[in-house]
Amino acid sequence: MKTLFKIVTVLFLKGVGAIFAFVFHVYISRTVAMKPAGDCFYFISMITILSVLARGGTDQLAVKYMAIAYKQKSQLALLTIVKRLFLTVLTGGILVGFSLFIFAQLLPVKLNIGVEYIYVAILIIPLFSFFFLNTEMLKSLQRPGLSQLLQNASIPCVFLLLSVTNFLFFIDRLEILYGISVFLCFFALFFVVRKRILTVENVNRAVLNTPRFSIPFMAISTSAVIFNWGGVFFLGILSDPASIAKFNAINRISIVVIFVSVAVNSIFAPKFAVQSFEKDKKTLQKSIFISFLCSVVISFFVCLVIIIFSDKILCLFGSEYVGIKKSLVVLCLSYAINSSFGTLGSFIMMAGYEKYLQWISYGTVFLYLFLVVLMSNFSLTEYEMAIIILFVFTLKSIVLAVMSLHFFSKETIVL
Repeated sequence: MKTLFKIVTVLFLKGVGAIFAFVFHVYISRTVAMKPAGDCFYFISMITILSVLARGGTDQLAVKYMAIAYKQKSQLALLTIVKRLFLTVLTGGILVGFSLFIFAQLLPVKLNIGVEYIYVAILIIPLFSFFFLNTEMLKSLQRPGLSQLLQNASIPCVFLLLSVTNFLFFIDRLEILYGISVFLCFFALFFVVRKRILTVENVNRAVLNTPRFSIPFMAISTSAVIFNWGGVFFLGILSDPASIAKFNAINRISIVVIFVSVAVNSIFAPKFAVQSFEKDKKTLQKSIFISFLCSVVISFFVCLVIIIFSDKILCLFGSEYVGIKKSLVVLCLSYAINSSFGTLGSFIMMAGYEKYLQWISYGTVFLYLFLVVLMSNFSLTEYEMAIIILFVFTLKSIVLAVMSLHFFSKETIVL
């Protein structure tokens, strides 16, 4: 019951954050035309995807190694990990921004987006990467609910506050307001994480040998972001702004289902790391079973609720979005399947088998891209994109289930 209460609490806070994010997307969809709305959503998807490359897998490294350091009550180890990962993100953000700057003159032609969006993105990517890393650190510091709330609600909330109140009356560009919101949220969150670390007793002064970056973790995180934002991104290249706006609407609604997996993993991922480190297979088996069961039941329940009230939810975006219910149902089912088996992927990562999950990520992304390119030769709309995601997630879930059974049956667990 205690674990279930934690899951429900985190899910509630995640839901509160999702409401702010949902209002943010509805606000943009209803206050501007489809073309600028599509450009803005495309801009955010580009930042989100490129920030994964800038982080270099540090978010999962933070969850894994900071959880162990926190359990060992080693403030020194925590501070060492933070400094090491911050340096990695700073370097990655500069490299990604510099690379984007080089191609700035080419990208607008191909991506049908203004060059001013590109230049603003160069400045925002490092800040967004730092912000996201700090929210992941809160999970390992036993603040999963706060992590989910801030990760989803803080930037949309600040953006809406600045926009609705017209606080910065001299700025009317959406991308600049979004960049200011990212900066303010990172600045505040940095002090929250710092304060939390300084409250940890320094009982154990041992320093964990934490990698500075992880290509497997980066590949896994990139895969997740590509599926969450890739539909918007690729429709921006291969389709029209109307399709971008429509897919963004159903994606923002359906992604609520994934929040279940994120909420469950934010509680159990640190446990998987600690229990794997301690070689406690009996407790680990119990954690895997409970997390998987909770993910399946809650994910499909949320999916069912969304499908039942789909017409009313779509009306919130505007009359132009009412006719895409079929696409919403398909995408909801896709995310329900992916959310149900997401906890198994978390176990594989935290138990030291992330290299295998890396290759699963490569395979699913390759299949996804292949199907997107193949369908673009015929017709690629929000419905075809949803079908592709459903097919890929189903195959991925089957592979995760088989691999989890295989890895847990081994005599030892690698960290």
